[in-house]
Parts: sequence; structure tokens; C-alpha cells
Amino acid sequence: MGGNGLRATWLRYGQLPWRRKWRDEKELPGLLTQWAALLEAGLPVRETLCLLQVVGPSARQRELLERLKAVVDDGQPLAHAFQDTAGWLHLMLAAAEQSGRLPAVLRAWSSEASARCRWRQSMMGAALYPAFLLTLCAGLWEFVAAFVLPELTQIQRLHSPGERAWPVLQALLRWAPAGLSGGMAVTALVLAGIQRRVRRGAALPVWCGGTLLRLRRTSELCLPLSLLVQAGVPLTDALIALAGGQGPAWLRQRAAAIADQVLAGTRLSLAFAGDWDPALEVLVTLAEQTGDLASALERAGQYSQAQWQRGVERALQWVSPVCILIIGGVLLVTMMAVFLPLYDTMTSVSSLGKR
Repeated sequence: MGGNGLRATWLRYGQLPWRRKWRDEKELPGLLTQWAALLEAGLPVRETLCLLQVVGPSARQRELLERLKAVVDDGQPLAHAFQDTAGWLHLMLAAAEQSGRLPAVLRAWSSEASARCRWRQSMMGAALYPAFLLTLCAGLWEFVAAFVLPELTQIQRLHSPGERAWPVLQALLRWAPAGLSGGMAVTALVLAGIQRRVRRGAALPVWCGGTLLRLRRTSELCLPLSLLVQAGVPLTDALIALAGGQGPAWLRQRAAAIADQVLAGTRLSLAFAGDWDPALEVLVTLAEQTGDLASALERAGQYSQAQWQRGVERALQWVSPVCILIIGGVLLVTMMAVFLPLYDTMTSVSSLGKR
């Protein structure tokens, strides 16, 4: 029962929307890029799928290829095989099949997904190293406080009864692991609270990352919207798809509001007005004159995403120096709490020997 419960929990974890999105962005771009290359070479769809199966794909890719072959054999649109794919790939493919731009759409989605996956992995790697160091320090403190310090205290009492050496340092060493763990837990709770507010659409002050949040929301609106419009999906249909998709609540609400204004005949620059990055309003205003809305949305999304990523990278650059300072403090307290009482004990033993 325990093994079955763990397996069921793991399967539910894998079906979470963000987890499915991350998995698809990691596994599908390579397959779809090869598929686009085979289609551009002039091979029929059925033969390209058979060739891709020979490459030895992963379980997720084999499942998708089997669904695609079944869809082709039944004469259904290819987009039906991507219904459970996180994101907007199935909508893009449905429009691309009608417009004849299937290889270009596959390459565009794969390029965007690969870039997001690479950046996410690099940020996770940058964050895991400081987290590992802090965990190691907490473990070191706990080991010294639980095993080394009691032995030193006992030795010190044998040679200096009734006297306790360096009580403040020893108390600090005993309670520091709990304090560090509590601080990390409080930080995690605060970040979780901020995340819940963000997903509900609440704004954040500038000092709490409001500028980065505005950039992030602009990119999350513009990038999928530009991909859908470039694939041939009408703007209102693309907005309605975003409003009814699996994205965060704030994105669904904003997309529905923009779609209502566009359907009511409101100018695009007014329909897209709101708490977005200022570059979006400027580019949409220019798109009203040039008629190239897809390019304007793409440039606004790429600019805001690049600015947001640079801001996150700058914030993470401060993590390593702070961790180094914390580790230095840990080592200093540990060395003083261990070696100063030991030095006193050795001095007491030496003085007794001279007598």
C-alpha cells in the first residue's frame, strides 16, 4: 500500500499543469524540430512520423507519435493529438494546418520552449548551490551542537568543576541550527504568500519586486499571444483561448477583458492599456499604424522577458555573497565555540601539571 500510495502521489505530481508544461518544454522541442525538418524536406506526414519513431525517443515522445499516427490514419487534424499538451501548441497547430505554415510554427514553438527551458535550468542550478551550502552549514552546526559540544562540556567540568567556559558561544551554537531552519521556513512561507497574491492578480510594490512582476506578466501575455497570431489564429480567438486556457487566474481575467474590449470595437492601444510594461503600449500603438500586431506582440514579449530574466539574474548574484558571509559566520562561531573551551581546558590541565 505504501508503494502504491507513493506511486499515486508521484503520478499526481507529474500531472500538475506547471509540471506538465516544464516536461513538454524539455522533451518536445527536439522532436518537433526534427519533424519540421522532415516536413520541409517534402516527406509526407505519415512517413515523417515513422522515421521519428526510429530515432529512439523518450516515453513521452513515443506516446505523442503514436497519437499522431492514429490521428493521421483517422483523417483528423493533427492538433487533436496535442490536446493534453500544456500551453497553446494545439491551437497553433490547428491554425497552422489551415494556413500551410506547419513547419514554421513547429520551429517557432520549439525555439521559444527551448530558450525557456535552458534559462530555467540555469537559474535552478544557480539557486541549488547556495541552498546546498546553507543546508550543509545547518548540518555542521547540528552535528557540533549534538555530539562535539557535550563532550567538551563534560571534559571542561571534570577539570574545572562548577565553571562553564564561554556560555554565550555555546548557547549560540546550540540554538543556531533551529534559528537558521526557522528563518528558511519563514522565508519560504513569505515567498509562498507572495506567489499566491501574484497568481490571483494582485500588484506588488516596487521594493517587493513590482517591476519584475510587471515585466513577467507582460511576457506571459505577449509571447503566447504572438505565437497564436503568427500561426494564423485571429486576435479575438487567441485572447479567448488564453482566457479559457490553463494559465494563471490573472492571465485568464486580463485576456477575457481585452477580448471583450476588442469585440466592442475599442482601439488596440486602449484595449491593451493596463499595468503592463510601457513598451507594450508603445509597440501596440505602432502596430495600429503598420498593421503588424504579431510582430509588435513578439517584440514586447521578448523585451519584457529579457528584462525580467536580467532582473532575476541580478538578484541571484547577491545570493552567493550572502551565503559566503553566512558560512563565514558559521565557521567563526563553530571554531570559537569549540576551540576556546578546549583551550581553557588545556590551560587548566597544564596548570594542574605544573603544580
